[in-house]
Amino acid sequence: MGTIIAEFSDGSRLEFDKGRFDAYCVFLVSSEGHRRAPLDTDYFQTLSDCAGTYSVDRIWRYFEVVYKATTNELDQFVIRVILWQSMMLGEFQLEYQKAMTMVYAGMIAENKKAYTKLGKRIKKTWITHVAEGRR
Repeated sequence: MGTIIAEFSDGSRLEFDKGRFDAYCVFLVSSEGHRRAPLDTDYFQTLSDCAGTYSVDRIWRYFEVVYKATTNELDQFVIRVILWQSMMLGEFQLEYQKAMTMVYAGMIAENKKAYTKLGKRIKKTWITHVAEGRR
């Protein structure tokens, strides 16, 4: 078991652990204990779906708050901000919370990678691409 990032209302959780290539790999663990590294396409599709329902600008503003608060260390305040944001999204609450927490954890992991030039900006590039596709 790795370092728990967040636990979700469906019994699943997100955690950091050593992966095949990186010391900071993000894993989604189901309520049954099945563990997998989420794909970028999984959480970006969820955010795209949220943007389709609630507006690209709203999801972008939510992302910007998380992006600006992201450092090299996990901050439970940011996890609470994501939870608060998710509460504003009705039927997408759990899906958004998981997706944005995955993006947040991914940005931390990217910042911690050895020899990285982009760090968390790589996720912002993807979010920008998703947002542009929705406009």
